[in-house]
Amino acid sequence: MTQSIGPDAAPQNISVVNKTSASILIMWGEVPKSKRQGRIQSYKVDYTSTTNNDKKSKTVQAPTQHLEIDGLQHNTSYTITVMASTSKGYGPASEPIHVTTDKDQTLS
Repeated sequence: MTQSIGPDAAPQNISVVNKTSASILIMWGEVPKSKRQGRIQSYKVDYTSTTNNDKKSKTVQAPTQHLEIDGLQHNTSYTITVMASTSKGYGPASEPIHVTTDKDQTLS
């Protein structure tokens, strides 16, 4: 049996909002108190383009529970997960959330 070294659960209530055709805002709730295994220090957001499987990550220091990601490709699907970490390491990733950026709104 492997023991988790970080939190025993992922952040809850992940949501994503399209800000522009190249940026999204990701928000999440806390890891349940009984599952934290210490003080949450940071969150890691992984986002992967389903078009070219390009995986990137950004880290946010707690207590911040949101992240705006820009420089994304227009009209592209992304899979997003969020993990929390304590001084002992990362816990499990959240259930994947799927979002598609807007089409580029160029005027012709």
